[in-house]
Amino acid sequence: MPEIPPKLNKGQIKRRQLHKREAFTTKIADIIASHDCMTEDCYYVVEIVITLINPFQLINGATIQTLATYGILTKQRLPNLPSGVVFTPIGKATINYVRHGEPRYLTSEELDRCQKFHQFLFENVIKTRNDAKFTRNNSTKYYLVLPLRQNGELQYDLINSCINFVNATIPPNAQACKEVILECPHQVIVRPNYSRRKGNWMLVREITDETPMSGFHDPAVAGTFYDYYTARYGINIADREQKLICLRGIPRHNTMLKKLHAVLTMTSKSKISPHFVPELLDVHPLSACRFLTAICLPSVLFRIESLLATDELRLKIAQETGLGLEADKIDNSFIPLTQDASSYYTKYIGTLPHVYHQMKSNYCHKLTKFGTPKADSCPDGVGVTSKLVHRKRNRQISKELMIKHCKKLRRDISTLTKKTRKWLQIVPISVTKRLFPTFRRQMLHRRLKSHRNKRIVSKPGPTVAMLLQALTSLSADDYFNHERLEILGDSYLKFVTTADYYYRHPTMKESIMSEMRASEVSNLHLFRTSKLKGLTVYQFNTPFRLNQWLPPGYNTKGDDIIPSNKRGTNNDQQHHNQSCHQTMSVKNISDTVEGLVGVYSLASGPIDAAYLLPWIGLDIDPRSLINNDKMTIYESPITDEDIQLDRCILRTTGYQFNNFRWLRLAFTHSSIASENYQRLEHLGDALLEYLLIEFVYCRKPYFGPGKISYCKSIITRNRTFAIICIALQLHLHVRCDSKLKLDLINSARVADEILQSNDRSQDDEHLADTQHLANLAYQLYKGYPKEKLSKICADIFESLIAAIYLDCGKKLTTVWKIVYKIVQPILADILKDAGGVTGIIHEMFPNEIKYQTIKGSNSNTKYRKMFLDHPKFGMLTSEGSGQSYSSAKDAAARKMLSHLEHLDQNVTTST
Repeated sequence: MPEIPPKLNKGQIKRRQLHKREAFTTKIADIIASHDCMTEDCYYVVEIVITLINPFQLINGATIQTLATYGILTKQRLPNLPSGVVFTPIGKATINYVRHGEPRYLTSEELDRCQKFHQFLFENVIKTRNDAKFTRNNSTKYYLVLPLRQNGELQYDLINSCINFVNATIPPNAQACKEVILECPHQVIVRPNYSRRKGNWMLVREITDETPMSGFHDPAVAGTFYDYYTARYGINIADREQKLICLRGIPRHNTMLKKLHAVLTMTSKSKISPHFVPELLDVHPLSACRFLTAICLPSVLFRIESLLATDELRLKIAQETGLGLEADKIDNSFIPLTQDASSYYTKYIGTLPHVYHQMKSNYCHKLTKFGTPKADSCPDGVGVTSKLVHRKRNRQISKELMIKHCKKLRRDISTLTKKTRKWLQIVPISVTKRLFPTFRRQMLHRRLKSHRNKRIVSKPGPTVAMLLQALTSLSADDYFNHERLEILGDSYLKFVTTADYYYRHPTMKESIMSEMRASEVSNLHLFRTSKLKGLTVYQFNTPFRLNQWLPPGYNTKGDDIIPSNKRGTNNDQQHHNQSCHQTMSVKNISDTVEGLVGVYSLASGPIDAAYLLPWIGLDIDPRSLINNDKMTIYESPITDEDIQLDRCILRTTGYQFNNFRWLRLAFTHSSIASENYQRLEHLGDALLEYLLIEFVYCRKPYFGPGKISYCKSIITRNRTFAIICIALQLHLHVRCDSKLKLDLINSARVADEILQSNDRSQDDEHLADTQHLANLAYQLYKGYPKEKLSKICADIFESLIAAIYLDCGKKLTTVWKIVYKIVQPILADILKDAGGVTGIIHEMFPNEIKYQTIKGSNSNTKYRKMFLDHPKFGMLTSEGSGQSYSSAKDAAARKMLSHLEHLDQNVTTST
């Protein structure tokens, strides 16, 4: 038996460890890392299409919704990027990416002009950090941002005009600028040219009826605008009849990604609007639409860099564990970021989890562990016989590779003695690293148990959008985070760890298993494993800020620039952004690891996702979730009591045991035998928690982490399981001493009276009887007084579920079908109470409701506005207020329900 690790420190030391913060740099994907740009190399273009959700208002009622098109020019072909939502300075926008497959060949002159426009864009339009310097090929990341036409071609005429605008020594014609401003005020970006300090570029808000000869707003300063400009700047206005205009600033928020983003409109006006003379203004070479698009580019480019770094992590995990596709060969393999990860899987899962095991893949599974070539799928039109021959040939190739691999492993570990090999299977990782510094513990763990890798194939893994959601914390201030996934991953880690200890240590006591599990899945241990694995550089913990972001092709002036010809050529070289540092605590990093585990449990399934845990650094054997010979318990003589108990279980749950030893062990108390149900109860508790949390996660995608935690606390508490045990009459079959059994019957006497008051119909069909017992459990749950029940009843139900799990061959689908039939009424009531009025309206109109935060006059009162896109009545709105945002949300939902009832009554009366 392995040595029990010491307990975690309590009190202030533990809190200090959880809140200890360290700085990490952000990972830059290798595909956009800096490369030498040659004149005759080919380049690839990815078109960026930005569409505002709320149109941006300009002068004279003109609006902008679909912004101008820009593209990024890279030396390597980028993968398919998912469309998503990004918060920009001018509003919330949807981003789509169009990848042009044909390469572009640029001459030295064209490449030089493209680089000059890229430099003009980030220094004259966007105005990034002051310490940034364009270093061409010596930056950490390099790609060019260029304007595109509607057909995807580079707009060289605009590039040339911007370069000429920067290099111009003669000021532009004032008369021409005035005509352009007055004729097309909604298409120009202007700024005053008479000030020594050039100000920011601005939009035209309105054209007034006043002229330079009109009275100045402050008579003490000047009589007319003409007198003001003459006295203040010494300028003589040529056209004294031209109309004056009012300008407004272009929004330039430092934080681009904001959860509560205010939509900017033309209604915001200052108390005194300054008036400007059109002939004294300079016109920017970019149009208003293209200039506003450029303002949105930093947040879009940051999202692209995040997706590329996340895709690099996805490919790394796929290559080393076999979870997910190694290459992006399926065009629709990404889920859009506008859709929550759980809502995508809800339509496949339905009412039961783990149905994705039965989904058919469109690609052929291939061995990835031993470097086999890619297996092509059978072409269309091939008969059944040809397909069988094709599969048989693949099996033969896999078998030959497996034989070669096993021979190699046998030679590698031939120097180790038999006792050493047996000892390495149970020793902790930290001890092995100290005793065997030349060996890698994980490789030895896999080699010594190589038979478990006989069928490691490439399983469907998570998409880039789901991984990005798992790697984004709440403090990143984005519109998605890993808070929901963290709860799912935590329950999955507890279940897998418990199943692993139950499998590898058959004689370990329940208390020791609990202590070892707490140490294995603790935040401090997850933090250390994540740091050693290098997962911290892929996490997103801080909000995106423009003054901390370094544009592509730029380096800070204080950084040491390494020439490109002196850099290493190692493909595994990691490029980090030296300017963007993130400060993360132990809790943030551990939550990210749990979110990563949760997203793989959804995408790859609970069995295949267990192969991710050894890769992270946890001492987990994935075959503990697979039925094997080690867990077989030999039959013992069957008694009449066993047969009677099996009939009771068959009648109440619809399941018949194959091995009566599991059934007998599940109902044996520690008061009469040393081999009792305590270990089974520990396993069943973790199993039930994982199954129920996954169900809530998938069926209620709009539930936040608070509501999921509330459902978890109600569903998995001892009172709920004890009531179900009493309703199924399982407490009458407990094998314990007489005194304890008498106390157990007395504690459940009130519940028995409630059950006897309901006439219990005897039916021969097991399914109908199970449904009837589930309804009785629900009545007992609602009508039973809130008195403390015996914990033995809850332990019996948990041990029974664990016994069914082990007896059926560790099939989670079989266990969930039995559990769902029993807890369905109680579970529905708990979800209804947790959802409240908001849950009711979300059930009626899924994916058709949006919310907006409204600022009110009272700072202590919160206001929320609900938008419902009704299929019959169109867009409906309602407002609510309360002490918190959740109460305001519920108030808005109540008003919406009453409004819908009123509309339905009007329709019925009219018909």
